[in-house]
Order: sequence, then structure tokens, then C-alpha cells
Amino acid sequence: MWKSFNAYPLTEENLYGLIKNTIPLIRVPRFGTDQEAEELAERFLQFAARSNSVKTVTRMGISQYEQGTVGGKDNYFRRVEGAWSNLITVCKTTFNPTVKVMGILREYFADVDILTEEGYGRYFAGVAKLRTGETPVHSDFPLLGATDWAIAKMEAQLSWNFYLRIPAQGGELRIWDKLWQVEDDRLLEKGTYYHDKKIISDIPSITIKPVLGELILFNSRNYHTVLPAQNRIAMGSWISLMPDESLRLWS
Repeated sequence: MWKSFNAYPLTEENLYGLIKNTIPLIRVPRFGTDQEAEELAERFLQFAARSNSVKTVTRMGISQYEQGTVGGKDNYFRRVEGAWSNLITVCKTTFNPTVKVMGILREYFADVDILTEEGYGRYFAGVAKLRTGETPVHSDFPLLGATDWAIAKMEAQLSWNFYLRIPAQGGELRIWDKLWQVEDDRLLEKGTYYHDKKIISDIPSITIKPVLGELILFNSRNYHTVLPAQNRIAMGSWISLMPDESLRLWS
């Protein structure tokens, strides 16, 4: 359980606090400047427009759940290098947020890198999303359905999100002080990884409004949602703590 319902600065102690679920989140202001965030957002939208994929949710990159758990391991890894190439193209005039996150984490952990899968190679890490509407209540901790993946070895999982465009109204991040448990999946909504809101009934939470250019980290096993918003753009990936105390990033 959290010791308080406040945001915390980035320190080694607070990173371990996230891992142990004793604090709700870490905020890193000005991870990127307003200009850098806006330029990344514009380049992402140009890419999305060229690929004719501007929808309610527009994604740049691949996810282990959608292209892997649903589509199969071969399908996911067949797409990895193309996803990295697209990310590098979008970031070439500013900076690569995935690389910068790893650099920051290396100040506190000796071994930080991209996750690899035996027989396949590296994962992708750094999905960008344009979203309109609400993100339903869910938890991200993919042990079930991924038992034959390297991610099944993780001991904890964090999420990092870099905010490229923030709407004036809405888009708040809400996190509940409740970690996903296997038995919770009795309340999964059919055909999705979203949970019925009953799962967080009477559970205390924290709600924050992200700021343009900031980085937010939280324990993705905690139930969370994003409140309704128009054209919110963020980029992020997962950070897994492995049994040898290394950190591995992936999407």
C-alpha cells in the first residue's frame, strides 16, 4: 500500500518505492522541452497521416499484446525492426525518448537495456499513441498469456510515459492503490484486457493532470485509467525488473 497519495521526484529510493508499490508515481518535469514535445507530436502525426491510420486511437509502434499475444510471437518479432526504424525516423530531429529514459535509469541501476527474446532478438520499446476518448480501467502485468515469453520472468513492471500533447480539458491519469491479482480476471470485460469498474470500487486513488514535456513513471500493475480527452499524445513503454536486478524495456 502507498505511504501517501502524492507524486514523488526521481530518486533511487523512489524507483524502488514504485517497484514495491509504496508510492503511487514519479514525475520528471521537463524531460523534454515544450518545443521538443511539440515537434515529436507533429512528426508522429505526419507519420500517422502517411500511413492513413488517424483514428480514435492512432499508434506508432507495436505492442507485445496486440501483435504478440494475439498475433503470435513470430508475428511480433517480424515487425520489430520496422518499428525501430519508424521510431528513429520520427525522432531524428529531436531525441529518442526511449534512449533518454534508459540513460536516466542507468544513473540508478547498473544494467538497463532493451529486453531480448531467445531465438528472436530484441523487443521494440517506445509506442506513441494519439487517443481521443477514455482509456478504460485496466492493469498491465502480462504474466497470463505470456508464459513462453521472456517477460514472464519479470518480478515487477513499471510504465514510463512522455507527454507530447496535452488537451486543455481532460486527459488526467488516475491510478488506484490496488495491484492486479489473478482472481481479478473474473471481472474482465469479454474480449478485452479491461476490467469492470467494480474491481476498484471503494479503492483510494490519485488523479493527476500531466504537463507537456514531462515524464511520468508508475507501477503498471496498479489499476489505472486516462479520463476522457481529445487528441492526447503520449509515448512510452514498459520497464521490467528481472530476477538479476536488471531493468529491461519493451512494448
